[in-house]
Amino acid sequence: MSQTKTIIKDLTGIIKFEQWMRFYFIKKVGEDLVISPDTSHMDKIKTLYSEYSDLAESMYGATMTPEVSQRLVIAAIRNQFEGSKYSATQIYKTMNSKTFSTEIYLFNTWLELHKDQLSEVIIGYDEWVGLYETWKNSEQGQKVIMSMDGANIPSSNDSETVH
Repeated sequence: MSQTKTIIKDLTGIIKFEQWMRFYFIKKVGEDLVISPDTSHMDKIKTLYSEYSDLAESMYGATMTPEVSQRLVIAAIRNQFEGSKYSATQIYKTMNSKTFSTEIYLFNTWLELHKDQLSEVIIGYDEWVGLYETWKNSEQGQKVIMSMDGANIPSSNDSETVH
């Protein structure tokens, strides 16, 4: 796997995991939206998804807003990758690339198209991502990708290469 594909997979993995946590474990408490999986789910999350356990811990009990979500994701990316696997510049360039934006757009499209089926029962994160990858490679997913060719997917850097 090329370094560009690897960094995109790593960074989007954190975003997808954060969305998975919000999708299954957000609860309305008064006027707030709070991440509150029960203890048994948190124990499973820490065991099964240890690479995301710090993010899960930081989300646990947090009142979620778009700003909080973004702050937690960026902190998780920095803590997990910056300096140890990728430079801050590589992370910045990747998160501002068209390839990264396209992957997030596709994931959000899949989530929107399948939210009713996904909400029937809690699906493990690995299976969730597997379902997304299967859809992305399906005829329907490929049609979405092809319809995006030439589409204006927002990014502030159109470079595909990350150095």
